[in-house]
Amino acid sequence: MTEDSPFGQPRFLGLWRLQALDLIPDLRTVLGPLGEAIGETRGVLDGPDPNMPQDWIDSLVEETLSAIEDLLGTAFVVCQTGITRTVSPLMRLHRDASRAIPPVELRISSGERPHLCSLFSETVEDSDVTRVQLIDAAANYFKHRAEWKSWKSLRGQRTVQVLLSVGLSEKDSWPLQKVSEKLGNPAFCETYRFSRAIERWRTGLYAAYRAELERLPWKAKPTSRAQAVSTAVRSGIGIEQRQGGFRPYPICLRVRRRLGRRLFCGQLGGISVEGPVHALRRCSLRGLGTVD
Repeated sequence: MTEDSPFGQPRFLGLWRLQALDLIPDLRTVLGPLGEAIGETRGVLDGPDPNMPQDWIDSLVEETLSAIEDLLGTAFVVCQTGITRTVSPLMRLHRDASRAIPPVELRISSGERPHLCSLFSETVEDSDVTRVQLIDAAANYFKHRAEWKSWKSLRGQRTVQVLLSVGLSEKDSWPLQKVSEKLGNPAFCETYRFSRAIERWRTGLYAAYRAELERLPWKAKPTSRAQAVSTAVRSGIGIEQRQGGFRPYPICLRVRRRLGRRLFCGQLGGISVEGPVHALRRCSLRGLGTVD
């Protein structure tokens, strides 16, 4: 393997992983209509007919608040997809760095989701919980609340710990509306505030990781071509041989799903290779057989 092989270059692979953060769609395209729906639903509470029976008015208020709670929960789940699409490439980045030859330590975070959500995000007032952590916990609560028997039995669970830390309790009738207030959206319809918190957090993470990767050298210590293939096989990154060394390429997800965990064996540049079939390249490894 030549000295400039990217499999000795966590900086090269890291910047390649980091590009995924630029491809995350704007959450406001979905949160906007949800905010409008919340505003229209809340408008029902502004002018109920005072001549109607009080029981009817109470029932109308209950149904309206329940609808707002469900719409807010949907908004938090949409935000959670943005959080997941942010932390997943960074978690893979830490995995790649630990499998590099030699291994590289990234100091920004541990590479785990809870730690990433605790960084570069403003904290909620009167607590040490960040806005991103609260949004993530609110989405989990909305998705799994029907499964919970009681909060007391789940005190060790991270979602419950976050909710309790910001002053929520099991006795709250509309906890997601309380979460919305703590995130600066007391009217409930300004859902863009949620996406703004996530965008600021993502920007901070991107800048920090890019700076961390920029400190790494472009060229690593020379290693053998066999080590390059071994690294590619373990990390699941496809490889191809070009003039000047090996180069990574995105793996076709459809091919990976079709071939699953089958193994291949054969020759790559004169090297005997055996490993997961998703490390195959359709051209440079043409003719290699697969075994179940």
